[in-house]
Amino acid sequence: MAWIKERTAGPQTTSKVDARLPLLMHGFLDAWPAQIAVLNATGTIIAVNKAWRAFGRSNGCLEPNLGIGRKYIEVCTSAAFIDAATAAGVADGLAEFLAGKCPDLKVKYRSDSPNEKRDFLLTVARIEGLTSPFLVFCHSEVTNVL
Repeated sequence: MAWIKERTAGPQTTSKVDARLPLLMHGFLDAWPAQIAVLNATGTIIAVNKAWRAFGRSNGCLEPNLGIGRKYIEVCTSAAFIDAATAAGVADGLAEFLAGKCPDLKVKYRSDSPNEKRDFLLTVARIEGLTSPFLVFCHSEVTNVL
């Protein structure tokens, strides 16, 4: 809330707030328990949150950047815990979403670990109002959700 007061206090505080926006963005992403990746308009991962990093490491991802700088579809299709049909469905949905053929993208999929059965919901949202759109990919575990 303090940054909102700073933002509305006057032009002298705008540069303080603007300088902190990247930190705020990463803090916001890290606050969510779901695994989140932010993609640019070409489908390249440009940021991931703490839950994404923890999930990747706990599932054997040895990639130091955990997908940052790679195409999301490449990361998805190389994940050992995602079956080929699901990866293909996500790839097709993403292509339609990027082309503006569908307003949203939601995919429920199975992603079992060696120790447990897990269900996830992938929700994709578009961030508009910038020179080029950005996409937010949110993987939420829905195994025990009604």
